[in-house]
Amino acid sequence: VVESPEIAQLIVGYLTSQAPALGGELEIKDLHAPENIFLAAGRDKLHLQASSPIKPGRINLIFEVKGSEGKALRRYAASAFVNVWKAVPCPTKPMNRLEQVNLANVALVRKNLAFNPNAWDGTGGPWRMVRSVGTGQAITMADIEPVPVIAKGDKVNLVFEGQNLRLHVKVEALSDAGVGQAIQVRNLQSNRKILATVRDASTVVV
Repeated sequence: VVESPEIAQLIVGYLTSQAPALGGELEIKDLHAPENIFLAAGRDKLHLQASSPIKPGRINLIFEVKGSEGKALRRYAASAFVNVWKAVPCPTKPMNRLEQVNLANVALVRKNLAFNPNAWDGTGGPWRMVRSVGTGQAITMADIEPVPVIAKGDKVNLVFEGQNLRLHVKVEALSDAGVGQAIQVRNLQSNRKILATVRDASTVVV
């Protein structure tokens, strides 16, 4: 018989081993597990694994009893709530939509990633705000987007690159876009709308 204290210890040990992947300080709470697990034969083994991707918040687990030949004999469900504490970027003053992120106005604040999923790690950019974020709130990847290299209304060069043909024409950008993103442009001569890919601040390519 594997009893409740040992079952809890197995869960805590397993989740603690996942700490590097979760990227912060773990706090394990609210364990749900069977009171006892019975191993019918001396050669039976008890294995523990996550039944869903491991991330901050509620984590579902499976205890599996395997026989001597490795065949799964029985399964038991378990779960735990994992708080992951980490210092993440937060505004020191409110940041408004379309405002460029200035690191001088950002400070690292200890937050629980279980309630701040997909928090920005402070790297990459330059970024601008997709929506407003208040002072002290965690900035998530959903709150920011790359600063566009082409803005709506910009006049840029459209390059058509065929196997044996290369054409240039002046077009107007109909939206904002960053390098590598798709953008709709309007041919200034024919008024035709074309979907192209941004190469740099002055060039889009078909």
